[in-house]
Amino acid sequence: MPRRAERSGRLSRLTAALLAAFAGMATLAASACAAHSGGLLEKISGVWIGAKPVRPGAELGMLYVPLHNTSKSTLTIQSVELHGPGIGRVVKVVEVKIERGGAPSSLYTVDPPAIGGGRHCSIDRLLPVRGYRLTPGSYAFIWIVVRAVRPGRWAIPAHVITYTAGGLTYQQSLGLRATGSVATDAKYIPVDPSEASCVGVKGVKLLAGYHLGK
Repeated sequence: MPRRAERSGRLSRLTAALLAAFAGMATLAASACAAHSGGLLEKISGVWIGAKPVRPGAELGMLYVPLHNTSKSTLTIQSVELHGPGIGRVVKVVEVKIERGGAPSSLYTVDPPAIGGGRHCSIDRLLPVRGYRLTPGSYAFIWIVVRAVRPGRWAIPAHVITYTAGGLTYQQSLGLRATGSVATDAKYIPVDPSEASCVGVKGVKLLAGYHLGK
């Protein structure tokens, strides 16, 4: 699993954390720029996250898409659309939620995302996408789980967010590109000990395709 990075209050620092966080379970080549045009969410572009191959039937939890309300209005999220090559054929999207909690941005083998040490576990709170309210200046993250269906490559070129504010409807594309592949001979990715220690705590469970122990 990836090395962990603490969440920051600014998108530029978040991007730096992402660059460090995906070293073990994913590869990432990125340069990010942020702007405030084209919508009320902070714009993101130029970020590419690549997950390592998984076997058919295995699931992958992804917590990496930030939603930062840069306006002075409260936003109400209506939907998160995920489309791209291989989506629905190579991998199937089985869960999309809004995350509130303390687990850092990363790839996960548990649901909800959680990390722990000793007797303490930091477990994220997952909420429905539709109707989620993002107050001025606040952050939230998108939690995505995909399940490998058949061998091949997949990609999510961007994440399209539809939301309302002040009686108007906005549709904004966040340019975080996620890629991965499915292979019958993919190497098994062990569950990170910090996640394994939280399995069974407050409903935390392993995603499909993973087991505790070696």
